[in-house]
Amino acid sequence: MIPKSGLRQQMLLARTQMGEAECAQKSARIAQNIQHSDLFKNAKTVLFFAAHKNEPFLLPLAEASFWYKTVCFPRVEDVHTRTLEVFAVSSLWDLQEGQYGILEPVRGEPLSPDHIDLVLVPALAIDAQGNRLGYGGGFFDRFLKNITAPKIGVVFSSQILASLPRESHDIPLDGWVTEEGIFPLRATLS
Repeated sequence: MIPKSGLRQQMLLARTQMGEAECAQKSARIAQNIQHSDLFKNAKTVLFFAAHKNEPFLLPLAEASFWYKTVCFPRVEDVHTRTLEVFAVSSLWDLQEGQYGILEPVRGEPLSPDHIDLVLVPALAIDAQGNRLGYGGGFFDRFLKNITAPKIGVVFSSQILASLPRESHDIPLDGWVTEEGIFPLRATLS
């Protein structure tokens, strides 16, 4: 099996080769699949992420959700301990580029992880068992270990692999969404 570092390079390269129009079209289908899912409809508080390096773009869905959901985004709180905190925001204007070049909250109310009903998780790749390949910093794995809400990876269908290397600190997802649909790993998520 290819080591994680090699897989990261492959997946980043494949994603950056996707054209802007294709990325936008697939992102719109992913957002529709999320919006029409029971998981999203039943969630009062949703943790979004801001797209980075050609990730699926969910900001239009977040913006459309402000009037009927609590919308929150992660922010890097401590680079040394690799800690993420979550903040409820009332507008996309509450987001600014952070130290990693990713939009994150500069204003908003801090939110306890137990108030989140659905977590939309960025990934470079996901396998059939729900294992996630991230960027290697461990920020999301540290955060996800304290989350009981459904954790749904958000990727393009080309990022679904048969298997990924897994380490003891990796937190598996409860399912994933692509432009082709939502794929829950637990029957209770359907």
